[in-house]
Amino acid sequence: MRIDVALEVGSATESVTVSEAATLLKTEGGELSHNVSAARLDELPVLSIGSAAGSSAVRNPTSVVQLVLGAYLNANVNLKVNGAPANTSAFRIEGQDASNGYVAAVPAQVQPSVDSIQEVSIQTSNFAAEYGQVGGGFFNYTMKSGTNQLHGTVYDYFVNEVLNAGTPYTVSPNNPTEHIRTVERRNDYGFTLGTPIVLPKLYDGHDKTFLFFNWEQLPYE
Repeated sequence: MRIDVALEVGSATESVTVSEAATLLKTEGGELSHNVSAARLDELPVLSIGSAAGSSAVRNPTSVVQLVLGAYLNANVNLKVNGAPANTSAFRIEGQDASNGYVAAVPAQVQPSVDSIQEVSIQTSNFAAEYGQVGGGFFNYTMKSGTNQLHGTVYDYFVNEVLNAGTPYTVSPNNPTEHIRTVERRNDYGFTLGTPIVLPKLYDGHDKTFLFFNWEQLPYE
């Protein structure tokens, strides 16, 4: 049996909608702040190790000021924001005071590890009176947290003169065909681990309780 079925050409429709709204003006406050994520710090060449990073020689999260206009940093020596005196900045870790009024910048020995930081917020002017005892910049570090999935990282920032180019117009005493390479040897390594807290048959911490751990070390040679 033959059956003829009439097919009609349908209309081909496809739409792409792109929408973007301008950021609303913040009318309840006039402070000027800058938010920088740890991922952005890792992507940009502002985290040195060694003497440039401070007395602990590990990556210094205070280096974030290099991304802020009107700020200057010499680790553990001088920190100025908008021309204010060097020891008038304040540091908070999750809201807890970590400032040191005796030195210009927070000592590197008590700084949080860069890999444990989620975001750094720097308020440079016109911030609320609740942030007392601040004449320069106000730094608030937000730390990372565990998630519902087990996750972690392992890292090693390795420096050795073998990887460097030789100093121009010099001759190595060990090899006349090579330039002199200044000895530089640093090895900043560590790991992070985030996980939900789960006690079999006792407690399931998914969506409720998490653990995040970070460890970092730079041995001196």
